[in-house]
Amino acid sequence: MDSEQPVQLSTLGGTWLRYADWNSVQAGATRYALTRPSGLIATGALSSGASNGWSHRIATGVPTLADSGVLLVSGLLQGLGQPVTTSIPLVDRNGAAVWSGPVLSSAKRLAGSPSLRVTVTPSQANVSLFAYLYSMNGLGVAQLLSHAPYSLRNATPGVATTIDLPLQATAAEIPAGNRLVLVVDTTDPRYSSASRFGGSVSFSSPAAAPSSLSVPLH
Repeated sequence: MDSEQPVQLSTLGGTWLRYADWNSVQAGATRYALTRPSGLIATGALSSGASNGWSHRIATGVPTLADSGVLLVSGLLQGLGQPVTTSIPLVDRNGAAVWSGPVLSSAKRLAGSPSLRVTVTPSQANVSLFAYLYSMNGLGVAQLLSHAPYSLRNATPGVATTIDLPLQATAAEIPAGNRLVLVVDTTDPRYSSASRFGGSVSFSSPAAAPSSLSVPLH
């Protein structure tokens, strides 16, 4: 037992990944800049270059197809090696902001805790945000890799706040040809949400705090 690496992560496929320490897990994370979502099915890019000076607004309290799954059902499925999935093209852009990365030319292994930095401006004092990281195939079907909730409470409406949000630690194999996709919305059936229908939240990327996603890919 003493010879085993102290940090061990299991993928959905049952592969155990072992590391000397948590810093080794997080080392060499890939950083993506978030660009402004645009187009008929508004989608931003997870870009290798810098991107700031943009703003994008969504409505609060609007359910979307992006969620962490019903607790008992998703927990059972994950225990059986079956991930929570969704269709990214069908995620309602009125209630969600979506960013898509480049097609991966080779298979990657995600191991560790992704982290999101983004600036948000709510129209209401209380709002919940839910960030989801997916692996999406060429048909738009996406497997949930990690997620995290975040609530702003007693915020000043109309005032921007930069948040740093670590997503749940995870381990997953991402096939070549897939893309990483980030979705942020304001409701999730697993969690109590402070978001109320009728409000809005704007995402932005100021030069002083560019919005980005850091992903520990190996």
